[in-house]
Amino acid sequence: KSTEPIKADRVLLYVNGMGCPQCVTNVDIQLARLKGVRSSRVDLGKGVVEVELYNKGQPSPAQLAKAVAGDFT
Repeated sequence: KSTEPIKADRVLLYVNGMGCPQCVTNVDIQLARLKGVRSSRVDLGKGVVEVELYNKGQPSPAQLAKAVAGDFT
C-alpha cells in the first residue's frame, strides 16, 4: 500500500484469481499503462506476474496493486 516509488528493477506480484488467457491479457494491458513499467510476464499456473521496471519513474506498490485489482487480489 506504499505510495513511494519502487527502487528495484523487477517486482514479483502474486495475483489471486487469474484463471484464463484473457486474465493474462487484462493484467498485461493494465500494467503496460503504468509509467515506469517496461514489461510484464504472467505465469498463469503459479499466479505470479514478473514486472520489469525502468530506472526512472517507477510506480509504487499501491499503483501496481490498483492496476490489477479490478478482478483480482
